[in-house]
Amino acid sequence: MPPVRLSVLVVDDDISLRFISKRYLEESGTFSVYTAESATEALTFLESPELRFDAIISDYYMPGYDGMWFLKHVRSRYGSIPFILFTGKEEDQIISAARDAGADHVLIKQRDMKSQWMEIAHIIKEGTLERVIEEMLPEVLVPLSIPGLKKHEPRSGTESSTDPREDLSPVTTVRDATTLGKIEEGLHRAKEKLNNLASVTRHDILNQVQAIEAFCDLLEIRVKQDTIANEYLTYIRQSCEKIDQQIRFSREYQRLGDKEPAWQHIETIVATAVAETLPDTITATITTGGIEIFADPMLSLVFVNLFNTIREHGMSVTLVSVNFFVMDREGVLTITDNGTGVPDDRKEEIFERGGSNSGFSLFFAREILEISGISIVETGTYGKGACFTITIPPGTWRSITG
Repeated sequence: MPPVRLSVLVVDDDISLRFISKRYLEESGTFSVYTAESATEALTFLESPELRFDAIISDYYMPGYDGMWFLKHVRSRYGSIPFILFTGKEEDQIISAARDAGADHVLIKQRDMKSQWMEIAHIIKEGTLERVIEEMLPEVLVPLSIPGLKKHEPRSGTESSTDPREDLSPVTTVRDATTLGKIEEGLHRAKEKLNNLASVTRHDILNQVQAIEAFCDLLEIRVKQDTIANEYLTYIRQSCEKIDQQIRFSREYQRLGDKEPAWQHIETIVATAVAETLPDTITATITTGGIEIFADPMLSLVFVNLFNTIREHGMSVTLVSVNFFVMDREGVLTITDNGTGVPDDRKEEIFERGGSNSGFSLFFAREILEISGISIVETGTYGKGACFTITIPPGTWRSITG
C-alpha cells in the first residue's frame, strides 16, 4: 500500500525559494507540494474543492497582501489548518501579532535551508508541530509567548524626548515654530520611509543569498568528482557569506542615532562585553570606577567589537586592561592587551570599512562613538600589544562617586 501523501501549500513571492522549498520537501518523502507567489494565488488553491491541505507555510514579507493578512484570512475562513509563518528576522511585534492571529509557529529563515526544510518535513509528518520544534529546532523556533506586544506596525523612528519648539526664544514667531515642527515631522517621515525601504531590500537580498546557497547544495551532489567545479562552489559560498555579513552590518548601522543618548556606567558595560566575548584564557581587569559616559545606547557594541577584534587578531593575548584617567578636563579610556599589537602603518587602516581583516567591527565602533563627539585611535607599540585610546570631551563624562 503506497504511503499517504501530505499536501502542503508554500506561499512565497520569490520564485527561487518556491522551487527550493518544493524540491526539498518532495525529496524528503511523502509530500505533494503546491506553491503560490502571493496570498491571492494561494486562496485560489484553498478554494478548490479538489484540494485539502495538511499544512500551510507562508513568507511574511510579500508584495500586496503580506503573510499576516493571509494568516488572518485563513483562520477566519478555513479554520485550524496548521500554519507556519516564515520571516527573515526576529521581530517581537511580528511574533506577537502572529500569535494573536493564530499561527502555530513562527520560524526565522536559516542560512542552511536544506537542513531547515528537512526538519520542517519531519514536523509536518509527525503532526506534532509544537513538541517537535521545541525538541529539535531550539535555535530556529521563536517563542510566541511574548507579553505586552501587539500587532506589527512599521517602526516609525519618531520618538523624541524633547520638542525643539520648547527651546525657542520669546522673539520667535508662532509661524517659525510651526515651520520648524513641520520640518521635523517631514524628516521623521522621510527616515521612516528610508528605514522601511532598507528593511525590505535587505530581506530580498538575503532571500537571494539563501537561494544561491541552496542551489550550491543541489549542484554539489552532481559534481562530487569535479575538483574544479567544487572549487568554484567554495568561492560562491564565500561570496554569499560576505554578502550576508555586509547586509547584517547595514541593519546595525541603520540603527545609529535612532535613540536619544543616555548616561551609561562604563564598568557595567565593559564587564558585560567581557563576559560575552572573551574566553577564560584571557584575564580582564577593569579600573574605571564610577565613571559614566553620555553616549548613544549602542555604546555597548563598541566594547563588544573591540574585544572581538582583540580575541581574533591579538595573537596569544592573555591579558586585557581597561582604565580611565583625566587629561585637560577630557576623560581618557584605554583598552590595552599584551598581544602583538598593530603595525604603525595600519593604525588608521584598521578603523576603515573592512580594513586590515577587521571587517566592520572597528569601523562601526568609531561611528558609534563619533555620534557623541567621542574619538578612538590605536596608540599601542607594535610587538608589545594594542592600546585603543578613547577620548571623551568635557561634559560627556562624569563620576557618580564624586
